[in-house]
Amino acid sequence: MAEARLLSTPILVDTLPVFVEAIAEAVGRSEPQNSAKVYNTVAEEHGGERARITNYKHEDLIREYQILRWILLEVLEEAGVTMTVKERIALHSSIDVAVRQAATTFTLVHERIRDQYVATLSHDMKNPLSSILLNAELLVRKSVDPDFVVKQAGKLKEAAGRMQKMIDDLLDLSLINANGSRLKLELEPLDISALTEEIICDLSGRAQGRLKASVEKITGTWDRTYLRRALENLMSNALKYADPRSEICIHGTSTKGRLLWSIHNSGTPIPPEEQETIFQVFIRAKESSRNESKGWGLGLPLVRAVAEAHGGSLGLESSAESGTTFFFDIPLDSAPYQEAPTIELM
Repeated sequence: MAEARLLSTPILVDTLPVFVEAIAEAVGRSEPQNSAKVYNTVAEEHGGERARITNYKHEDLIREYQILRWILLEVLEEAGVTMTVKERIALHSSIDVAVRQAATTFTLVHERIRDQYVATLSHDMKNPLSSILLNAELLVRKSVDPDFVVKQAGKLKEAAGRMQKMIDDLLDLSLINANGSRLKLELEPLDISALTEEIICDLSGRAQGRLKASVEKITGTWDRTYLRRALENLMSNALKYADPRSEICIHGTSTKGRLLWSIHNSGTPIPPEEQETIFQVFIRAKESSRNESKGWGLGLPLVRAVAEAHGGSLGLESSAESGTTFFFDIPLDSAPYQEAPTIELM
């Protein structure tokens, strides 16, 4: 299974050894039990963990139990074990019940994640909305002061932009996940150096000179809107989670017809077991979740979607010694990669 290949061994193995022991106990009793469910609830735990920390779909979860069934029968046959009818019923019943229980919990956990996400996003969107309403009211009351109007209008624009970004990221990723397709790009010639400097300029208020770029003047055929959003997400994340006293280094070069754009920061590293899950929708690294800067787990999945739509990829290296680096790798000409199925986003 493709999704299983992305998991580390401890996560992949999960609770299955305990479940196999429960099957052996159910089958090995003098009077075989109908299922291993009598002895434990590891199937529910397994389904819940698959929902929380992997990118599994229902069919992936069910496939795991199918593979387990085949392996158990194959091992028993190779060992020359002859099972009675009751023992076979106990084995198959245990797996059948486990599939139902794991799938049920898998669904419930996904529903809770979705509900929690919607509640959190709705709550967080109230902040920029409140700012918009407050500043609009102040404008109405004190519109005679030109300087005051300019200042409040700037706050309105900033708050509206924050809300627009949340909505755009949510809609894009929802449509991608629903259709299983890629973003539809509007390609045009772009200078990556100029685009990088443009984003740095827009983030200058937050960055306070911490964003240091060394990007070659490279022109490629890309989607300006999506590429800008992707690179801005990476810079914003670095500003949120890096050591606040450190510089954030951005590099850009080309090799073999590809753009290699990277951003590096120091600070708490992302643990190896989380370096894949943070690219999943609604999931952030644990350290990020403890950080005062809140997010919705939409940024990195969108960055990856943008990279893949351009025919490229998003990579990550993170350790205590070297810090954290994200690598954005796309071809200089993304036009040939638009033949695969894409989706039109509203």
